[in-house]
Amino acid sequence: MPPGPFTELLRPPACLACGRQAAWPLFAACLPDEPSAPGPWRLAADPAVTLLSRGPYAGGLHEAVLAGKPVPAEKTKVFGCSIKWAEKKGWLAEGVKKWAEEEVTVSPIDANGLAALAKNDSTKLRLINAWATWCGPCVVEFPELVNINRMYRGRAFEVVTVSADPPQLRADVLKFLKDKQASTRNYFAADPDDHDAMINAVDAEWQGELPHTLLVAPGGRVVYRTRGAFDPLALRKAIVGYLGRYYHSVAGK
Repeated sequence: MPPGPFTELLRPPACLACGRQAAWPLFAACLPDEPSAPGPWRLAADPAVTLLSRGPYAGGLHEAVLAGKPVPAEKTKVFGCSIKWAEKKGWLAEGVKKWAEEEVTVSPIDANGLAALAKNDSTKLRLINAWATWCGPCVVEFPELVNINRMYRGRAFEVVTVSADPPQLRADVLKFLKDKQASTRNYFAADPDDHDAMINAVDAEWQGELPHTLLVAPGGRVVYRTRGAFDPLALRKAIVGYLGRYYHSVAGK
């Protein structure tokens, strides 16, 4: 890239795989012959994406392009997770329909039960959210809890909601949960007037503000905590940071 006032602002990113600084044009990842191979690296110029590679990964593409000759393979097959393919739209619609049909319930829970939730003797990463129907930020962020539950519940993960609504609003609590299709583990505080008991049972660092969100690893270690509304991206990063990016990842490693 020619030098100029915008050169620093447009500095290409480092390689996603090895951290090497890219040279223009941009590359997506370094692809050596072997994972531990040290370079030398060379640029493979493909009309769709440019990769910094060496050896057989280049496939003669860069030589052909630079020489103005036809590339060895003009088209290659797609390789990746099929759930992202456009043809899966029907499958997604069917999934949304099934989610909407899942049972939604809510049960009472006392201080001892809340303490057990926070202790987390299970083998799952547990997301606990304390909320109320009369709490604006709680209502706004609640759909994201449902989305997160659907995204990660196939792994060692679960969402638990705890309503702090008074007894006269419990019918409203169930209606709200059903409207949001919250097929999570849902509870309401058996004694919502005893705020201190609820707060101390869930999280000693909780000052009592709603909503309050806690991400607890098996054994009770708090992985993520937020006072007030959570940042969806930060929460997802904390979940993936513990579970691992892939289904074969070992949670907590």
